[in-house]
Amino acid sequence: MAENRAQKTKKGGDGNYEEDLDTYFVDRLRFLNQKDHTTQHLKQRFKERNGRLEAQEETGDADKATTTQRQVVDDEGGLAVVCVDGSPAADEALRFTLAQMPHARSLVLAHGIRVSLTSSSSSSSGSTHAPFGEDEETEALHQALERRYLKMCRDAGRHCMVKHFTYTTRGGFGHAVCYLADKKDAAAVVIGQRHPRPLLGASGTAVMKYCGQRPVILVPESRATDREKEKPTAVGHH
Repeated sequence: MAENRAQKTKKGGDGNYEEDLDTYFVDRLRFLNQKDHTTQHLKQRFKERNGRLEAQEETGDADKATTTQRQVVDDEGGLAVVCVDGSPAADEALRFTLAQMPHARSLVLAHGIRVSLTSSSSSSSGSTHAPFGEDEETEALHQALERRYLKMCRDAGRHCMVKHFTYTTRGGFGHAVCYLADKKDAAAVVIGQRHPRPLLGASGTAVMKYCGQRPVILVPESRATDREKEKPTAVGHH
């Protein structure tokens, strides 16, 4: 509008050209100031909106962090299954577990004894004989090992429980251990390795076969005498 008036004044040739030109510039400046004010207002609103969004994001991040922390604590709970049989390798597997597993995680000590396939049968005299491994001697062995390992747990300030079982086939040990791990939804299975060799023994092979995707931690017996040179190996799937 001011620009049009200035153009008309210039074309008219009257003596008010300079005055009208001043009016044009004043009007133009006022227009630009109003435009700048509008721009600043929009910028302020945009800034306030961004501030609210950032605050919401920070709140959301805090909630996510709390949830993640809670999940980590939950992950540290649960339990682990440790295979024990009284051997130095089993002892070292338990020592490793007591030292490395989170204290919030309970430990189930799995102790198995292989028995013969011969079921209870009657002799010619009519007396009944229990299969090998299912007698008083075996029960005494179970109890002795249980007392020994529970003492190791108590000394370490850990909660442990012992599960005894018998098995009859070569792969029966692994099947029983992994069944227990599945039933308890164990976070991991720990087993000792008697010899520092790349190939697993029969028990370790059976555990790997039946535990599927559950992590299996292999602890070498030599760790007891040379802890720095040979580290425990996680051989299970994650």
